[in-house]
This record gives sequence, structure tokens and C-alpha cells, in this order.
Amino acid sequence: MIQDGKDSLILENVDELNKEGDTIKRTNLFGDQGVLETQKNEFHC
Repeated sequence: MIQDGKDSLILENVDELNKEGDTIKRTNLFGDQGVLETQKNEFHC
């Protein structure tokens, strides 16, 4: 019973890490695009 509890917690933690990882990846993708767009806007100005 205790071992099952530990396994459940590990799975939940992995799910949380995966969600955070996905968010970070998306943020980096949008962040890179945002930087490129900002640089283009600066050049236009």
C-alpha cells in the first residue's frame, strides 16, 4: 500500500514536470519569435 502511494506521487510529479516543460518550450518558441519581431520593429523605426 505504501509503495503504491509512492508510485502515485512519482507519476503526479512527472505529470507536473511535463506540463512545466511544455510551457517552457512554448514560451521559448514564442519568446524567440517575439525577439525577432521586436528586432524587425526596431529596424523599421
